[in-house]
Parts: sequence; C-alpha cells; structure tokens
Amino acid sequence: MAIQPIDLQTMYAQMGTVAQNVAHQQQGAKLAEGIQQQHTVQQNIEQTERVQQAAHDEAQATSIHGDGGAAGGDAALFQERKRSSDDSAESVGTVPSHGISDPRIGQHIDITR
Repeated sequence: MAIQPIDLQTMYAQMGTVAQNVAHQQQGAKLAEGIQQQHTVQQNIEQTERVQQAAHDEAQATSIHGDGGAAGGDAALFQERKRSSDDSAESVGTVPSHGISDPRIGQHIDITR
C-alpha cells in the first residue's frame, strides 16, 4: 500500500501540534523535577534548623549559673513546686516518704500471670 499525497498533507499539518505537545511534556517533567528538588532542599533546611534549635536548648538546659543554680527556668520552677508540695504535705500531717523507688515504675507492666 503506497502513501498518497493526501496522507502526507494531513501529517505535515499536524507535525507542529505534535511537536508543541512533546515540548510541553518535556518542559513539564523538568519543571516538576525542579519543584521536587526545591521542596527537598526546603525540608532539609527546616530539619537542620530544628536540630540546631534542639541542640541549643539542650545546651542551655545543662549550663550552670555562677551561683550554682541551673540555667533553665524549668529546673527552678520544678524545685519550687517540689518544696511547696513537701510543705503542704507536712502541714497536713503526713510525712513524705524518702524510701527507694523503682525508676521503672509506670514503664514496665508485668503480664506473665
């Protein structure tokens, strides 16, 4: 079966449209890849900032002031609450227990029975 001139005429008329479609598809793939790379870079930057912030917070929490107290305000607040709870327990008439406590209390559940 031979190619007729009418077939070539139709094919030549559509070649521009086909070429544009292929170009748009290739550019779209490159654009999507670029956006994905930017998103990955942004996630890496955010993760690095979070790690640095956590390291900075940890360094502040473990530092000690010149007067011997901890630098973190949370430690001082915790000590005040502990003192006030001990004072309130003594004022009620109960003696706070100073016995040995298991550090695994509340973390280990024995289900062997």
